[in-house]
Amino acid sequence: MTENPATLHKFLTDLHRQLEQMSPEVIRQALFNHAERLAASERGSFLNSFSVGQPSEPDIVNEMADNQQPVPDLSWPIEHDQLLEEIDDFVERVESGAYFQGFGWDGEIHDERSFGDESWVDEMEDYFAAANDTFHSGRLGLARAIYGKLFDALELDEEVGTFCGSEPALSMIGVELDEAMSRYLRTVYETTALPERASELITAWLSLPTPYAAPTLGAVRECRLPELPEFEQFLSSWIDELRALERHDRPAHNLLVEAIQLGEGIDGLGTLARQTGSAQGSFYLDWVQALRAAGRITEAADAAREALATAGATAVVRAETAGELAELSAGDPTVVLEARRLAWRARPNLARLLALHYAAAQTTGPTQVMAEELAAFESREQRSGLGQSLYTSLMLLAGEVEQATHLLAQPPEHHLDELSSTILVPYLLISGCGGLTHPESSKTGLIEYLNTVGGHSWPFSSEPHDAVVRSDGGIPTLAQLLSTQISSETATSAALSFRLDVALKQMGRQVDDIVSNKQRGRYAKAAEWLLHGAEALALARGGASGRAWLQDWSTRYPRHVAFRRELDRVMQRTPLAVTSFDA
Repeated sequence: MTENPATLHKFLTDLHRQLEQMSPEVIRQALFNHAERLAASERGSFLNSFSVGQPSEPDIVNEMADNQQPVPDLSWPIEHDQLLEEIDDFVERVESGAYFQGFGWDGEIHDERSFGDESWVDEMEDYFAAANDTFHSGRLGLARAIYGKLFDALELDEEVGTFCGSEPALSMIGVELDEAMSRYLRTVYETTALPERASELITAWLSLPTPYAAPTLGAVRECRLPELPEFEQFLSSWIDELRALERHDRPAHNLLVEAIQLGEGIDGLGTLARQTGSAQGSFYLDWVQALRAAGRITEAADAAREALATAGATAVVRAETAGELAELSAGDPTVVLEARRLAWRARPNLARLLALHYAAAQTTGPTQVMAEELAAFESREQRSGLGQSLYTSLMLLAGEVEQATHLLAQPPEHHLDELSSTILVPYLLISGCGGLTHPESSKTGLIEYLNTVGGHSWPFSSEPHDAVVRSDGGIPTLAQLLSTQISSETATSAALSFRLDVALKQMGRQVDDIVSNKQRGRYAKAAEWLLHGAEALALARGGASGRAWLQDWSTRYPRHVAFRRELDRVMQRTPLAVTSFDA
């Protein structure tokens, strides 16, 4: 049974009494022992609770290393220990399915999961806590054995029938895995003789359970107070091991970059980048970014140009390198424009398109540049590579609104794989009714409808964006650009009316598809679209036209009660222009 916690008064009184009986050295040792076991997330607040001077960091580290650390026990391998036997028994139970009961659908999380006895979580957390205590006490050989068994056990989650829970085992346990991994790797380092150290460490490193196998060498150095022994001699072997690796994934790549910088500095990255290999472009990018971080801007720009002139980089790396060159060349708009163009063509995405548009606005003019880019994607295959959203955005920003309108007016099979209705319909609907300049537009939700453009999923959206897209300054959003373009257009009345009709027809096709196929989850969205259509009609042709549009849709599906309910709800929620505007 849990003991009742002491009151604050009793706690402080007892603490004061005990501190009075302790010497300064004992108090200091107790604080270090407590601080060493704090979770990483608790360290900052603990340190901030002290306001005692600012001795230099080397003095602090040297004093703690010399006076406060226990002499480590580096015995390895560990032949026998009761705790290791307990862990072996626990792992056998996991592997045999003792905690697993079945796999199926969970209505609470709306996904499949494994069910069973989740007490394994508490057991594993206790074993990790024991590993941490063992590590902090200086028994590094035993800590290595404990950590190793626990990390090996987590690999069992690759097969159904072992662990159970609503998430992967790595996410179920309340353990700071990055910290635990750094400590484990530190034990491998310190319990391995120098000749074998680099080889054993890389083997342990790359066998850690994914997706967490990404501690840095710096983290390993800093998870215990003393400096890593024989570090300079080790670093040379470590670099050799990393260079010899056949795998070139991101964790291994990052380890080599870190090691080169530690051993040879930023210029060493330049030497590495100039060597041939499948990851050459990525090393160039690392070099450019390191130079930029060090404030060596001219050298970074030169390195970026050299990288772009070198074959072998992937499209993503080439695009990011060009983005770096654009940022490094902020004082020269012409260079920025060409760098943004390179980035966009290498790997098109929304951020790069908007960054290119912004750069063009500072030089020759964005419409001309957008038209040039549209021409660069002439073939249907090239347009398909852009994707519907980017191709449609590019057409509009290039000023080809009429072309896009006539293409959308064709039967769907002629444009189904090219145009994005999510972007084009709001544009044509709002421009066609004069919705941004009409004196009554504030009574509608059309401006908010346009602001949704660009807020959906885009191709390659998981890539790092080398352009910051925001609505409060800097590079404008797509919705802002389209809004500006609509407001400044000079199309004829006939052209605007045609746009409105084409947008309404396409909107109708989309609503028909949703309702006729009983896509209940999209009924609310379809109802909002119809409301915007009615608002646009009311602005352009009077309230009677908007009311007729809604009435038609309200009666078109008399048996679809759920859809009609959504349409009624949306109509009641919004002050409708259709109820007050008359031709």
